Amino acid sequence: MWQQLLQRIEIVQPPSKPQKKPTRKDMAECEKSLGFHFPESYKSFVRQIGAGEISEYFNIFAPGYSEKRSGSLEALIDLVRKEAVSESLVEVYGDEAFVRRMIPFADTIGGDLFVWDPEDCRDDCTHEYGIFVFPDDRSTIIQMAASFVEFIDEVCLGDKFRLIAGPSWCAVSQFTPF
Repeated sequence: MWQQLLQRIEIVQPPSKPQKKPTRKDMAECEKSLGFHFPESYKSFVRQIGAGEISEYFNIFAPGYSEKRSGSLEALIDLVRKEAVSESLVEVYGDEAFVRRMIPFADTIGGDLFVWDPEDCRDDCTHEYGIFVFPDDRSTIIQMAASFVEFIDEVCLGDKFRLIAGPSWCAVSQFTPF
């Protein structure tokens, strides 16, 4: 599924050895603990490519990564679900029900948070969900993509992030594994 992406982006090796990619078992255990099915496109992405930084700006998290290093989806979810953080999100963005049900999976070096909305399932077979962003510099939750593939292609590696970052946003076709 991600072969064309791998042909058009540069993989930059990090200074330290990258962590192992998540296994099917890692994914299944995390899904079970959350009571949520990850999108098939996301699962294939992190199993094939791994967690890491894409376009020098977006951090994609995955299950099974060490919490002592970057990339742990479980650590991101735990952080966002801490009472002080979730209360702050509700205070700034105003939608308590959304904040309580969202599943975070990515952030940016600028402080933006990307999440799936489990109530916005776009495809029951592949478990694709609407993807929303909590922009660091605004108080409105914004829908950014209808699928994980669209998120990678149009937001991370395309022009759609200009809605948040402004007209000077320019995607960089590279990925650095965690």
